[in-house]
Amino acid sequence: MRSANRVRRTTVGLVVRIRRPAAPALGLGAVAGLAAAAVTLVAIALPLFFFARAVDPERGTGRPFIHTGLVRVAVPAGLLSGLVVGVCVGVWYHRQGR
Repeated sequence: MRSANRVRRTTVGLVVRIRRPAAPALGLGAVAGLAAAAVTLVAIALPLFFFARAVDPERGTGRPFIHTGLVRVAVPAGLLSGLVVGVCVGVWYHRQGR
């Protein structure tokens, strides 16, 4: 059974779906996207930094491999996952959870 705030019957008997405003959907999508980007960035960057510290404690994080891995792999992966998750969550919220 559908709740009263999701559908509305017109005077002719047609059922019209009421969508949520776009601004809250954009805001929620942006927040979810930032969270997904941060989690992805941490999931890729932390093992790189731990590996660098374990291999060479004095110069571990100063190696070009670590900086290259962070800039060319972790940041784009974080941005891509944040964009995908943000769009999916925003559309889902705008469609009222469908």
